[in-house]
Amino acid sequence: MTLGLDLAVSAAIMLAASPISPKTGKIGAPNKPFTIVAFGDSITLAQEQPENLRWTALLEEKLNKAFPERKFRVINAGVGGNTSREGLKRMAADVLAHKPSLALVQFGGNDATLEKDRHVSLEEFRVNLETMRDEIAKLPGAKMALLTFPPLIDAWHLWNREPAFREQGGVDACAEKYRKVVRDFAQANGLAVADLNRVLRAAIQTSSAKEFILNDGVHLRAQGHQTVADEVFRAIRAVVEELVRK
Repeated sequence: MTLGLDLAVSAAIMLAASPISPKTGKIGAPNKPFTIVAFGDSITLAQEQPENLRWTALLEEKLNKAFPERKFRVINAGVGGNTSREGLKRMAADVLAHKPSLALVQFGGNDATLEKDRHVSLEEFRVNLETMRDEIAKLPGAKMALLTFPPLIDAWHLWNREPAFREQGGVDACAEKYRKVVRDFAQANGLAVADLNRVLRAAIQTSSAKEFILNDGVHLRAQGHQTVADEVFRAIRAVVEELVRK
């Protein structure tokens, strides 16, 4: 075999191993999973639902259908009851160790707790988001997106019996302060944000809270998870498209 033919055969083998993406025209790495870590509390963990009905699994399915040239893996790194402070303590093991291309950060609902040793002030919450952003940025090419906490139904929520919450307008009003920090932080830092509160509240207006939220006033029914998956997909699609092209 001549040198020229050898080179031609080698080039053909290399192209076969690294197909060109039909969407981008670039040589991609379809065998390498595009890893996304969903990092949050019980809204992310979603232990009330079978794994295949959790929003993280639904999101993975949507991404694989939308970007067939890549294999997406969405890792559920939710821990029930976590505040952002508690999340930070496990971030290295539960997020950074997976070397994700994208981290979805969802905290804020538990930060308002009345437990003095666990309560996270609004300022500390903002600083915690900043720390998470900085840690994720240390991973080559990785990005961060944010999720707001879903609506809370005061009348169903255990915490709403506490006078301290009632004095502040209810549990949902307290959670809204943390949602605002998330929205403001995302805007100030140019981050994608999936406003779960907004889309679920709008869905409830056209139906009822019982269609989307469980009787505890916090966690989501199957329809709620579908709504969340749709909103997260919408919010991160442009980011994913940018990362896939790299």
